[in-house]
Parts: sequence; structure tokens; C-alpha cells
Amino acid sequence: MHASTCPERLKLLGLKRLEERRIRADVLFVYDLLFGLTALQADDFLYCVSPHVLDANHPYKLFYHDVQLMFVSVFFSHRIVKIWNELPIHTDFTSINSFERALAGFNFTAYCDI
Repeated sequence: MHASTCPERLKLLGLKRLEERRIRADVLFVYDLLFGLTALQADDFLYCVSPHVLDANHPYKLFYHDVQLMFVSVFFSHRIVKIWNELPIHTDFTSINSFERALAGFNFTAYCDI
């Protein structure tokens, strides 16, 4: 019996690494927060500059609240802000479905710990 490695099995099944799937889910959750699709308030986690202020990437640039704690990098907001802000300018924010389609072409591998 041939023992496949985990990356080989994932490729065979057409799946992405767990970390990539988690990052994608985090990005989708940020969309839900910003556009009021969840009962949680976005202001509790992060804040967004005006969508009319154009950036080099897209108009919904995020910032996290300053917290002076040693383990701050594991907080959701600190984990996701850099990834969110680096989404391409052509990302479609008009609906959750169009946003999900836009994410399909985005490579989250660069944000995974190897």
C-alpha cells in the first residue's frame, strides 16, 4: 500500500490546506461584520476608513484597535487586517456571492505559517 503525504492527499481530493481555509473563512467573516450580515458589531473588533477613500488596493481599508498585550498577534483583528487590506483592487464587494467568487482567485498560501 502506498502511503501518501498530507499535501498529496489534499491535492488528490482538490482541497486546500486547513490554514488557507481558515484564512478564507476569516476574510468572509470580516465581510459579514463590515456589511452588517452578523449580529456582532464590527467596531468591537476593528474599524474601517470611509469607503470613499480610495487606496492602492480596495476602498475598505481596515485598522485594528490598539491593544498593548503580549499575545495580541493571535487576536482575530490582528490576524486578518493585513490580509484584508491586501485584497486586490478589483475585488467585488457588491454582494457576499460576488465577494466569494472574487476570493476564489486570491492566493492565501502566502499568509500561511509554513
